[in-house]
Amino acid sequence: MRPLLELTGATVRFGVDAALNNVSFRLFPGEVHSLMGENGAGKSTLIKAITGVLPLNEGELRLDGELVTFATPYEAQRAGISTVYQEVELLPNLSVAENIGLGREQRRGGVISAKRMQAHAREILAELGLDIDPASTLGTHSLAVQQLVSIARALSVDVKVLVLDEPTSSLDLDEVAELFRIIRELKSRGVAILFVSHFLDQVYEVCDRLTVLRDGEFVGSTSRTSCCGSTWSRRCSAARPPSTALATASRPPSRRPPWSCTRAGSRAATASGTRTSTWARARCWASRDCWARGARRSPVP
Repeated sequence: MRPLLELTGATVRFGVDAALNNVSFRLFPGEVHSLMGENGAGKSTLIKAITGVLPLNEGELRLDGELVTFATPYEAQRAGISTVYQEVELLPNLSVAENIGLGREQRRGGVISAKRMQAHAREILAELGLDIDPASTLGTHSLAVQQLVSIARALSVDVKVLVLDEPTSSLDLDEVAELFRIIRELKSRGVAILFVSHFLDQVYEVCDRLTVLRDGEFVGSTSRTSCCGSTWSRRCSAARPPSTALATASRPPSRRPPWSCTRAGSRAATASGTRTSTWARARCWASRDCWARGARRSPVP
């Protein structure tokens, strides 16, 4: 199967520092793909590179087999790439319909038609199985509903690729279940979904493949069903390079515990003061109890 979106040899520099260094990434139709890595691994930079926020210094981006270059996020949206960020970027004082159609208002005789906008919004919400009044003010709804309206807005155009950046960080379990229902519905339609989350239990539940970044470089990519294999685990458990160690002039190593592959949330790790991160959890994902314990955050601040 040909990738719907393919990034090859992508490099993004800020001065002399490379936020992405020769990273390749593929996203297939009808796939939910998780992008993983600790803070500073390059996840946000990769998202910005494929959505037109940042230009590539090196490498190329192909969408549906064609070489593309996006100068702005608007160009990426017109090509079929939409993004829903962790923070809801909508206007709470406007109606649900106005937020869904913002910048793409339905008009009649050159004048914005509230009736047409509400009908269009109602159609999109119905396709997602959402019972939300398009005429209601967005700010009167919960954060979870606002997040779902953000997804509905992203789907108000002919979307091919949907990027979800930490969409569940502020949702409870029932709200996450509703979001996952919508994700599976979009997957069945052939929409390619890039899912970014630091909750490994959610990654295992909804994603088909996983890609790990570290220090702006590609570490590996595998299917969800094979990510617990010994070869993959050893590859992702490689020691961090000395250049990225925590010991710096501004942060003496004696004051902060070293990184460790100890299972996240284990009593041994907490008692010894060992510091664990999203990446530490990601590279010990062969042991499912690293997330089954419910330890989703670092035991040591």
